Amino acid sequence: MTIKKMTFSNNLECYYISSQEETEFIFSEIFTEQQYLQHGIVINEGDCIFDVGANIGLFPIFFNQLFHSLKIYCFEPIQPIFEVLSENIHLHSMKNVILFNYGISSENQDEVIFTFYPNLAGNSTAKPLEKLEKLEQRDGMESLFSQ
Repeated sequence: MTIKKMTFSNNLECYYISSQEETEFIFSEIFTEQQYLQHGIVINEGDCIFDVGANIGLFPIFFNQLFHSLKIYCFEPIQPIFEVLSENIHLHSMKNVILFNYGISSENQDEVIFTFYPNLAGNSTAKPLEKLEKLEQRDGMESLFSQ
């Protein structure tokens, strides 16, 4: 996998491995729509955050721009994505972010196999059939509303 670098509309630089479109989509969810600050979620200075499925690290980058004393633990089990996460944390000199090349689950299993989608790394998952069903349901709903 080739690690690429891009600059977003707010001049933020970021490494990525999948498509530029997917990376821009995730950026929009986090930075533009601020989806992680909705539904009653409140983050304060000094909080400790677990970013489970950290992907390439846009979440900690965003919150480090808003707060100066957070402690963020990022978990990313898929090695190629973890490498990009590490590069982004280093690029932005985030000393308050601790990285783990592991997954976290509510299920007690010794080992889990992840499906890695190189062109849509953000959709990589330990449950590809469930992910596929959700995508098919979403596509079905979109087609109903577009008629």
